[in-house]
Amino acid sequence: MPAWKLFVALMGALVYLLITGAWFFMFAPEQLGAATVKGLVIAFVGTMAWFIASLCIAIHIIQNAWPAPPGPDSDKQSN
Repeated sequence: MPAWKLFVALMGALVYLLITGAWFFMFAPEQLGAATVKGLVIAFVGTMAWFIASLCIAIHIIQNAWPAPPGPDSDKQSN
């Protein structure tokens, strides 16, 4: 099972990097180059969606890397 988890993690990282590269090197410059209000709004919304997704991924990784210390009810298992 650890090999499967490693595979899924690496594929997720690859997909994230591909989407990031596609957005910042292909789609966003094309939208900004159009210099229309619609293009600027699309570029802003797409960049903000990427930023929020990146923060969510970072928070998820940090929460899984450092689990909460055991408390007074450490005999109970939490999800």
